[in-house]
Amino acid sequence: SGFTNAVFKAPMLFFDSTPVGRILTRASSDVNVLDFDIPFAFIFVVAPAVELIAALFVMTYVTWQVIIIALLALAATKVVQDYYLAS
Repeated sequence: SGFTNAVFKAPMLFFDSTPVGRILTRASSDVNVLDFDIPFAFIFVVAPAVELIAALFVMTYVTWQVIIIALLALAATKVVQDYYLAS
């Protein structure tokens, strides 16, 4: 990472003038982001996807015609996505 490379390549004057606690605080705050923010972001992405799959499964189980509509909606989404990603 950029922070680690910068600390390892820093001149000795940096370590003489910067307290060790400040360097450790910065490193630990970066690890804190990895420990707490990324799992929550992952949950916010995965939970709606699981809910969507479960809802489609229930609707398909109740009435099979939902599969046709879901496939058409998926195809329309792909067409719109390709159009906007190309521009």
